[in-house]
Amino acid sequence: MLDLIASDTESELLTSDIALLHGAGNWPGYTATRLFDDAVFPVCTPDFLSRTPLQTPEDLLAAPLIDLDYTHWNWMNWGIWLTETGLDPTRATTLMRTNSYMAQLDAARAGLGVALAWEGQLGDDLTSGRLVRPIDHAVTTPFGYYLILRDSAEPVARQLARSLLDAAT
Repeated sequence: MLDLIASDTESELLTSDIALLHGAGNWPGYTATRLFDDAVFPVCTPDFLSRTPLQTPEDLLAAPLIDLDYTHWNWMNWGIWLTETGLDPTRATTLMRTNSYMAQLDAARAGLGVALAWEGQLGDDLTSGRLVRPIDHAVTTPFGYYLILRDSAEPVARQLARSLLDAAT
């Protein structure tokens, strides 16, 4: 039987034989396969960009930013992103804050402001043009997204993990 758990709580996900996790790739008792890197960059709608010209990271300080609550040690928010870019995050204008990555992207898709996006999680948004990168700057971290498999997993879980990895490549 397959139990599907959707959670942002790592300890809850580590009760599973297979999980998709963000981190440094070291979970004792699991084999971790990196799916994609942690490249984070601003996104907004084309309409928002036409109303709010953004060309440099500094321009983001005056734009309405949609922020992600910093509730997990390895998540990136605007404060971290701006600091990594060499800017003072206290000069930025935060329009709204949410603890949900999907809600942050939905607000950006609605044209409310600029959100941070993780390269491997945008799906068709960039390809379809629903969201655009207003500036060509990304911050990368040592973290990434991993498929993890419990070392003691049953053969059916191992087969599922292989199928998921094959589909991801």
